[in-house]
Amino acid sequence: MGYRLKETASGAPQTPEAQADEALETHEPETPLCCSRCGHPVTRVRHRIAVNGRHSHTRANPYGFVYHFGCFAQADGCTVDGPPTEEETWFPGFRWQVAHCAACRTHLGWAFRGEGSFFGLLLDRLTLPS
Repeated sequence: MGYRLKETASGAPQTPEAQADEALETHEPETPLCCSRCGHPVTRVRHRIAVNGRHSHTRANPYGFVYHFGCFAQADGCTVDGPPTEEETWFPGFRWQVAHCAACRTHLGWAFRGEGSFFGLLLDRLTLPS
């Protein structure tokens, strides 16, 4: 599920966030999203949610690595590791833990827990089933 910058009606490039949202909207709710490394089902399109007003976000960690991720209410195909921490959280009031593919252990994103919970999954590490 790679993303290319498309142009908007004004001719400006479409942001990765808008493009990811558009790409997922074209699939049936029960469509699985799988680990792009091993093909293990991770979540489903229907688990897509908006956090802080939108599904996808782009954030940088303290080391300067930039991540583009989507928010999902469930990701049953993930395992969560490490103690929950609020350190450098991208969502104030939420603690986070690293989320891996339950089959191959590829880093897929983060589990966020606070007033509610959700997964922030790296969109370039998810794919449609082959």
